[in-house]
Amino acid sequence: MKNIKIHFFSILFFVGIFNLNFGKFSPRPKGAKYKLPRKAYGWWLAPVTLTGGSHSTASYEITGEDGVSFTIILPPVPVVLTNIDNSMTMIVDNWQSIPPPGQASGQLDGGAQQVNIGATLNVGPVDDNPVGMYAGTYSITFSYN
Repeated sequence: MKNIKIHFFSILFFVGIFNLNFGKFSPRPKGAKYKLPRKAYGWWLAPVTLTGGSHSTASYEITGEDGVSFTIILPPVPVVLTNIDNSMTMIVDNWQSIPPPGQASGQLDGGAQQVNIGATLNVGPVDDNPVGMYAGTYSITFSYN
């Protein structure tokens, strides 16, 4: 007679703490790139006029089975943000995370871990990216190994 053993894991949950937010700004005539790293404050790679507001990396609290590793998958392609008034677009790329993306890159010590996600916003000249609110969606995946 053979024995069968099964180990059920608790469900892997995640809760958004902060949304990815590049804040408020006005680009100069030549456009700019804004790096919002996975930790700390972002920085502009070309001059812009800051107009207040807040910015934040995306942050998620992952909970599940204590001591188990999990995988983080970030967007594999650039994400398009669209101006809600006129359909002009901006690109978000260079996705990064802490812990870094990949197989078994996260560890649920004590059954939880925070994951921070950042990216680079590519802003075109004012003619290509006029004033307005830009929005879009991105997909990330957290899964047990």
